[in-house]
Amino acid sequence: MKRYVVTERPSGVNKGLYETLAEALSASMQVIEAGKGVSVMDSQGSGVIMVGHFDLLEAEGLVGHSLGSEKIQHPTPICEILELMKLMRPKKTIFHWDVGG
Repeated sequence: MKRYVVTERPSGVNKGLYETLAEALSASMQVIEAGKGVSVMDSQGSGVIMVGHFDLLEAEGLVGHSLGSEKIQHPTPICEILELMKLMRPKKTIFHWDVGG
């Protein structure tokens, strides 16, 4: 059953509905890498989503780089994880080529 809703902020556009927390976190990272805000909600309305160490490890496997799992030892609210993910996003290098002649 798909349970987690990933929403882009501030536009409010739903990016997808995901079965596991790891899938939702990896989709959130893609939105964060695009330079936008994101929120993750539980479609069952169970309140605060707590992210465990292994949820984040699984998301790292889906994304292919570190999301900060080494800094988490106990379940942490997802809002703190999303802030940590913003800090852990890979730095993009923009190259400007001089094509003048």
